Amino acid sequence: MSSLTLDQVTQALDWLSLHERHKPLSKGERVVLMAVWEDLKFKEAAERSGFDPGYIATVASNQLRTFIAKALNQGQPVNKRRLRHFLNEHTAALLRQSIQQLETESLPLAPTNNLIEVMGGRPPEVLDFYGRVDELRELRQKLREKNCVAVVGPPGVGKSALAAKLIESLSTEPDPKFKSVIWKSIFHGPSLPELLVDLHKLLATSSDTAIDAEAPTSQLISALLDHLRQQRVLLILDSVEAILQGDPLSLDPYGEQYAEYGMFLRRFVEEQNDSRLLLLSRKPLSHVERLVGSRRSACLMKLGGLSIAEARSFLKGQQVKDPKNWDDFVDFVRGNAQILHQAINSIEEFFGGRVKAHIRYSLVADPYFLESWREQLGPAGSSTTLERWVVSYVAQQIERGIDPVPMSQLLEQEFPGTPPELFVTIRHLSQIDLLIKTQGETEVVLSLPPLMKKYLLSRLSALLTGNVQ
Repeated sequence: MSSLTLDQVTQALDWLSLHERHKPLSKGERVVLMAVWEDLKFKEAAERSGFDPGYIATVASNQLRTFIAKALNQGQPVNKRRLRHFLNEHTAALLRQSIQQLETESLPLAPTNNLIEVMGGRPPEVLDFYGRVDELRELRQKLREKNCVAVVGPPGVGKSALAAKLIESLSTEPDPKFKSVIWKSIFHGPSLPELLVDLHKLLATSSDTAIDAEAPTSQLISALLDHLRQQRVLLILDSVEAILQGDPLSLDPYGEQYAEYGMFLRRFVEEQNDSRLLLLSRKPLSHVERLVGSRRSACLMKLGGLSIAEARSFLKGQQVKDPKNWDDFVDFVRGNAQILHQAINSIEEFFGGRVKAHIRYSLVADPYFLESWREQLGPAGSSTTLERWVVSYVAQQIERGIDPVPMSQLLEQEFPGTPPELFVTIRHLSQIDLLIKTQGETEVVLSLPPLMKKYLLSRLSALLTGNVQ
């Protein structure tokens, strides 16, 4: 039996997925892999990870096995019983090679004139990058001015792709600001000491004293900050939402298990000069908001979908037909790049290239959308009681013909929280595109993104009954 660990296999398959599907493994697929590797029933693995058992046993399991069959077994199916044996027997060399590249290889992103190295992990390969000129310029400017920048946006909007494009642009500068880039995905929720030890190993030179992994966390932070002061590093942490396990409205959004990340973030913001920290998250970062509010060297950047013009360029490049309905299509998905990618094949395969028909019938069942919905607002999702109340209340009012919903109307209801908590919750939901907040003629009004609105209104009673406390 191979000595490969679950973490190693997950990293290797994640790497392979980025190359084959241009996206990492989904959280559901990682739960399936955990069930396979630890010989768990899907129900047990789902409950341990906070997912719906039926989703893990059907949708996520089929997605993972289809990907593995296509990428590693010439399209021949591999069932759960044989999956671990298959990976051990047939892909050990590939897994070890990819792990080695992830952990030790300095990865140049641009083919020429590349003066910067990337360590720790491999950013996503960006094959189709349209627009984002203003966003890229804004991100570069914020990193010049602030020690910590947090990019927040919904799943699939392109946070990781923007960061990868940033690295590419930095790499081609004649005099790059950073000596190196460290890319670390923390989707698996490592403890802060575990992450600090990994980062120390990447930055340590042969003359450095070996780090004591059992040292107090404060010492580990100090050791890392010393390295970062000397080397001008851009540290990118992807999937930061994995460590946001506490109450976003409290002083501890990380929860007990990850509480030390707050100390690390505060010290990085206050003690760094030349190195920078870039955080990519699906969930709002209230700790960074507080640092911004206290005028520390930190800032937030909300990443929305592609503009109509950018998305039209993408659809034209993909040779999508029916251009007269492109604008409605882009507006319907709020310019979400991943959903646009996912939709292209089914538009041609099932609707003969008719975008309008796809909007009518297909998008409400899009697996990517359903997965991100369940992760955030589903029964086992990461949302708070107040977040679920806001979304469900707005959906119910829209069903009654009130759209958009006046802010004053929410304040008159009996909601599970205080008015300040309601304001913060609405701001957070709008940051990750689960709510649309606009200024009306006399007050702020609220609505839902079109795709989410259609999905919710089609299944309002089934999805929200019992989900709102």
